[in-house]
Amino acid sequence: MPAYNEQARLPTTVKEVMEVAASLLDEFEVILVDDGSTDATGEIADRLAGAFPGVTVVHHGRNIGVGKAFENGVGRARYPWITLVPGDNAFHRDALKAVFAAVGKADLVISYRSNLEERSLIRRVMSWTCTALVRVITKANIRDAHSLYVFPVSVVREIGPLPVDNRYHLATLTYLLGRCKTFVQVPARLTPRPDASSRVKLKMTIFKTWLVLTMLWHSWRKHSVRKGNVARELGIDLPAPTAAAGSAPVARKSRE
Repeated sequence: MPAYNEQARLPTTVKEVMEVAASLLDEFEVILVDDGSTDATGEIADRLAGAFPGVTVVHHGRNIGVGKAFENGVGRARYPWITLVPGDNAFHRDALKAVFAAVGKADLVISYRSNLEERSLIRRVMSWTCTALVRVITKANIRDAHSLYVFPVSVVREIGPLPVDNRYHLATLTYLLGRCKTFVQVPARLTPRPDASSRVKLKMTIFKTWLVLTMLWHSWRKHSVRKGNVARELGIDLPAPTAAAGSAPVARKSRE
Protein backbone atom coordinates (compact mmCIF):
# COMPACT_ATOMS: atom_id res chain seq x y z
CA MET A 1 0.00 0.00 0.00
CA PRO A 2 1.89 3.08 -1.23
CA ALA A 3 1.07 6.46 0.29
CA TYR A 4 2.37 9.92 -0.50
CA ASN A 5 1.04 12.72 1.71
CA GLU A 6 -2.08 10.75 2.63
CA GLN A 7 -2.26 11.46 6.37
CA ALA A 8 -6.02 12.04 6.23
CA ARG A 9 -6.93 8.93 4.22
CA LEU A 10 -4.35 6.28 5.12
CA PRO A 11 -5.91 5.18 8.46
CA THR A 12 -9.30 4.51 6.84
CA THR A 13 -7.70 2.63 3.96
CA VAL A 14 -5.65 0.40 6.24
CA LYS A 15 -8.58 -0.29 8.55
CA GLU A 16 -10.86 -1.33 5.69
CA VAL A 17 -8.18 -3.49 4.04
CA MET A 18 -7.46 -5.27 7.32
CA GLU A 19 -11.14 -5.89 8.07
CA VAL A 20 -11.99 -7.18 4.59
CA ALA A 21 -8.84 -9.27 4.28
CA ALA A 22 -9.44 -10.89 7.68
CA SER A 23 -12.94 -11.89 6.60
CA LEU A 24 -11.92 -13.45 3.28
CA LEU A 25 -8.26 -14.52 3.32
CA ASP A 26 -6.64 -17.27 5.36
CA GLU A 27 -3.32 -15.43 5.68
CA PHE A 28 -2.14 -11.99 4.60
CA GLU A 29 0.19 -9.11 5.31
CA VAL A 30 0.10 -5.38 4.58
CA ILE A 31 3.26 -3.58 3.51
CA LEU A 32 2.87 0.19 3.85
CA VAL A 33 5.24 2.27 1.75
CA ASP A 34 5.65 5.89 2.79
CA ASP A 35 6.92 7.31 -0.51
CA GLY A 36 8.83 10.28 0.83
CA SER A 37 5.80 12.05 2.31
CA THR A 38 6.29 15.57 3.67
CA ASP A 39 3.27 15.44 5.99
CA ALA A 40 2.57 13.04 8.87
CA THR A 41 1.97 10.01 6.65
CA GLY A 42 5.17 8.28 7.77
CA GLU A 43 4.39 8.71 11.47
CA ILE A 44 0.81 7.54 10.96
CA ALA A 45 2.06 4.48 9.03
CA ASP A 46 4.32 3.57 11.95
CA ARG A 47 1.42 3.92 14.40
CA LEU A 48 -0.78 1.73 12.20
CA ALA A 49 1.94 -0.92 12.11
CA GLY A 50 1.96 -0.91 15.90
CA ALA A 51 -1.82 -1.17 16.08
CA PHE A 52 -2.40 -3.90 13.49
CA PRO A 53 -0.51 -7.23 13.53
CA GLY A 54 0.85 -8.13 10.12
CA VAL A 55 1.44 -4.53 9.03
CA THR A 56 4.99 -3.40 8.25
CA VAL A 57 6.31 -0.07 6.97
CA VAL A 58 8.91 0.91 4.39
CA HIS A 59 10.05 4.55 4.32
CA HIS A 60 11.45 6.18 1.20
CA GLY A 61 13.75 9.10 1.94
CA ARG A 62 12.22 10.94 -1.00
CA ASN A 63 9.30 10.58 -3.37
CA ILE A 64 10.44 8.04 -5.98
CA GLY A 65 7.17 6.75 -7.39
CA VAL A 66 4.45 4.16 -7.02
CA GLY A 67 6.29 1.72 -9.30
CA LYS A 68 9.20 1.60 -6.89
CA ALA A 69 6.78 1.10 -4.01
CA PHE A 70 5.27 -1.87 -5.86
CA GLU A 71 8.74 -3.28 -6.52
CA ASN A 72 9.58 -3.00 -2.82
CA GLY A 73 6.37 -4.83 -1.95
CA VAL A 74 7.12 -7.63 -4.40
CA GLY A 75 10.63 -7.98 -3.00
CA ARG A 76 9.36 -8.26 0.59
CA ALA A 77 6.22 -10.32 -0.05
CA ARG A 78 5.98 -13.50 2.06
CA TYR A 79 2.88 -14.93 0.37
CA PRO A 80 2.34 -16.14 -3.23
CA TRP A 81 -0.07 -13.37 -4.30
CA ILE A 82 0.21 -9.60 -4.21
CA THR A 83 -2.02 -6.62 -4.92
CA LEU A 84 -1.40 -2.89 -4.69
CA VAL A 85 -4.12 -0.92 -2.89
CA PRO A 86 -3.55 2.87 -3.07
CA GLY A 87 -3.36 4.54 0.31
CA ASP A 88 -5.74 7.33 -0.75
CA ASN A 89 -8.93 5.32 -0.13
CA ALA A 90 -9.86 5.51 -3.81
CA PHE A 91 -11.52 2.07 -3.80
CA HIS A 92 -14.71 1.27 -1.92
CA ARG A 93 -14.88 -1.59 0.58
CA ASP A 94 -16.99 -3.49 -1.99
CA ALA A 95 -14.03 -3.42 -4.38
CA LEU A 96 -11.76 -4.95 -1.77
CA LYS A 97 -14.32 -7.67 -1.11
CA ALA A 98 -14.63 -8.53 -4.80
CA VAL A 99 -10.88 -8.65 -5.38
CA PHE A 100 -9.95 -10.56 -2.20
CA ALA A 101 -12.77 -13.06 -2.70
CA ALA A 102 -11.43 -13.93 -6.14
CA VAL A 103 -7.90 -14.76 -4.94
CA GLY A 104 -6.90 -18.25 -6.05
CA LYS A 105 -9.63 -18.62 -8.67
CA ALA A 106 -7.12 -17.98 -11.49
CA ASP A 107 -3.51 -16.98 -12.04
CA LEU A 108 -4.54 -13.32 -12.27
CA VAL A 109 -7.38 -11.32 -10.76
CA ILE A 110 -8.21 -8.26 -12.86
CA SER A 111 -10.83 -5.86 -11.60
CA TYR A 112 -12.74 -3.25 -13.57
CA ARG A 113 -14.11 -0.07 -12.07
CA SER A 114 -17.88 -0.37 -12.10
CA ASN A 115 -18.50 3.36 -11.59
CA LEU A 116 -15.77 4.91 -13.71
CA GLU A 117 -17.90 8.04 -14.07
CA GLU A 118 -16.55 9.03 -10.65
CA ARG A 119 -13.21 9.71 -12.32
CA SER A 120 -12.41 13.01 -14.00
CA LEU A 121 -12.80 13.16 -17.78
CA ILE A 122 -9.06 13.21 -18.41
CA ARG A 123 -8.58 10.16 -16.18
CA ARG A 124 -11.37 8.31 -18.00
CA VAL A 125 -9.82 9.07 -21.38
CA MET A 126 -6.43 7.87 -20.15
CA SER A 127 -7.99 4.67 -18.82
CA TRP A 128 -9.91 3.92 -22.02
CA THR A 129 -6.79 4.56 -24.11
CA CYS A 130 -4.50 2.39 -22.04
CA THR A 131 -7.05 -0.43 -21.80
CA ALA A 132 -7.48 -0.41 -25.58
CA LEU A 133 -3.71 -0.57 -26.06
CA VAL A 134 -3.30 -3.48 -23.65
CA ARG A 135 -6.09 -5.36 -25.42
CA VAL A 136 -4.48 -4.83 -28.82
CA ILE A 137 -1.01 -5.83 -27.63
CA THR A 138 -1.99 -8.87 -25.55
CA LYS A 139 -5.14 -9.94 -27.42
CA ALA A 140 -6.76 -10.44 -24.00
CA ASN A 141 -10.32 -9.13 -23.65
CA ILE A 142 -9.79 -7.21 -20.43
CA ARG A 143 -12.26 -4.54 -19.34
CA ASP A 144 -9.94 -2.21 -17.42
CA ALA A 145 -6.16 -1.78 -17.38
CA HIS A 146 -6.13 0.78 -14.55
CA SER A 147 -7.81 -0.88 -11.59
CA LEU A 148 -6.89 -3.34 -8.80
CA TYR A 149 -5.14 -6.59 -9.66
CA VAL A 150 -3.85 -9.67 -7.85
CA PHE A 151 -0.59 -10.95 -9.33
CA PRO A 152 1.46 -14.11 -8.69
CA VAL A 153 4.59 -12.92 -6.88
CA SER A 154 6.91 -15.55 -8.36
CA VAL A 155 6.12 -14.51 -11.93
CA VAL A 156 6.32 -10.78 -11.20
CA ARG A 157 9.81 -11.32 -9.83
CA GLU A 158 10.87 -12.64 -13.23
CA ILE A 159 10.14 -9.34 -14.97
CA GLY A 160 13.09 -7.40 -13.62
CA PRO A 161 13.19 -3.61 -13.09
CA LEU A 162 9.85 -1.85 -13.58
CA PRO A 163 9.07 1.79 -14.38
CA VAL A 164 9.02 3.81 -11.15
CA ASP A 165 5.94 5.83 -12.15
CA ASN A 166 2.35 4.82 -12.94
CA ARG A 167 3.47 2.79 -15.95
CA TYR A 168 4.54 -0.05 -13.65
CA HIS A 169 1.09 -1.69 -13.66
CA LEU A 170 0.66 -1.58 -17.44
CA ALA A 171 4.09 -3.13 -17.96
CA THR A 172 3.37 -5.80 -15.33
CA LEU A 173 -0.14 -6.58 -16.56
CA THR A 174 0.98 -6.83 -20.18
CA TYR A 175 3.78 -9.22 -19.31
CA LEU A 176 1.64 -11.42 -17.06
CA LEU A 177 -1.18 -11.72 -19.58
CA GLY A 178 1.39 -13.36 -21.83
CA ARG A 179 2.87 -15.59 -19.14
CA CYS A 180 -0.10 -16.70 -17.04
CA LYS A 181 -2.65 -19.26 -18.15
CA THR A 182 -5.89 -17.87 -16.71
CA PHE A 183 -7.50 -14.73 -15.33
CA VAL A 184 -10.81 -13.65 -13.85
CA GLN A 185 -12.43 -10.22 -13.92
CA VAL A 186 -14.45 -8.75 -11.05
CA PRO A 187 -16.10 -5.35 -10.48
CA ALA A 188 -14.42 -2.77 -8.28
CA ARG A 189 -16.38 0.20 -6.99
CA LEU A 190 -14.65 3.57 -6.56
CA THR A 191 -15.33 5.87 -3.64
CA PRO A 192 -17.00 9.21 -4.53
CA ARG A 193 -14.62 11.74 -6.09
CA PRO A 194 -11.50 9.54 -5.94
CA ASP A 195 -9.49 12.09 -7.92
CA ALA A 196 -9.75 14.66 -5.13
CA SER A 197 -6.46 13.40 -3.69
CA SER A 198 -4.97 11.88 -6.83
CA ARG A 199 -1.31 12.57 -7.56
CA VAL A 200 -1.82 11.90 -11.27
CA LYS A 201 -1.95 15.26 -13.02
CA LEU A 202 -2.61 16.45 -16.54
CA LYS A 203 1.08 16.09 -17.38
CA MET A 204 0.46 12.32 -17.39
CA THR A 205 -1.14 12.75 -20.82
CA ILE A 206 2.31 13.23 -22.36
CA PHE A 207 3.23 9.72 -21.21
CA LYS A 208 0.98 8.06 -23.81
CA THR A 209 3.88 7.27 -26.11
CA TRP A 210 5.93 6.05 -23.16
CA LEU A 211 3.08 3.78 -22.11
CA VAL A 212 2.93 2.14 -25.53
CA LEU A 213 6.68 1.68 -25.78
CA THR A 214 6.94 0.30 -22.26
CA MET A 215 4.27 -2.32 -22.84
CA LEU A 216 5.65 -3.32 -26.21
CA TRP A 217 9.19 -3.55 -24.88
CA HIS A 218 8.29 -5.75 -21.93
CA SER A 219 6.06 -8.00 -24.05
CA TRP A 220 8.55 -8.51 -26.85
CA ARG A 221 11.59 -8.73 -24.56
CA LYS A 222 10.08 -11.73 -22.80
CA HIS A 223 8.74 -13.23 -26.06
CA SER A 224 5.49 -14.25 -24.38
CA VAL A 225 2.98 -12.25 -26.38
CA ARG A 226 4.64 -12.63 -29.76
CA LYS A 227 4.64 -16.41 -29.30
CA GLY A 228 0.88 -16.31 -29.04
CA ASN A 229 0.58 -17.11 -25.35
CA VAL A 230 -2.51 -15.34 -24.02
CA ALA A 231 -4.13 -15.90 -20.65
CA ARG A 232 -7.62 -17.41 -20.84
CA GLU A 233 -10.49 -15.74 -19.00
CA LEU A 234 -12.42 -17.88 -16.53
CA GLY A 235 -15.98 -17.07 -15.59
CA ILE A 236 -16.79 -16.88 -11.87
CA ASP A 237 -20.17 -16.73 -10.19
CA LEU A 238 -21.30 -13.26 -9.18
CA PRO A 239 -24.57 -12.48 -7.42
CA ALA A 240 -26.98 -10.21 -9.26
CA PRO A 241 -26.42 -6.52 -8.42
CA THR A 242 -28.86 -5.02 -5.95
CA ALA A 243 -30.23 -1.77 -7.35
CA ALA A 244 -31.41 -0.57 -3.97
CA ALA A 245 -27.99 -0.95 -2.42
CA GLY A 246 -26.31 0.84 -5.29
CA SER A 247 -23.17 -1.25 -4.95
CA ALA A 248 -21.26 -3.42 -7.36
CA PRO A 249 -21.70 -7.21 -7.24
CA VAL A 250 -19.19 -9.01 -5.05
CA ALA A 251 -17.47 -12.27 -5.93
CA ARG A 252 -17.73 -15.09 -3.43
CA LYS A 253 -14.66 -17.11 -2.54
CA SER A 254 -15.04 -20.85 -2.54
CA ARG A 255 -14.01 -22.57 0.68
CA GLU A 256 -13.10 -25.87 -0.95
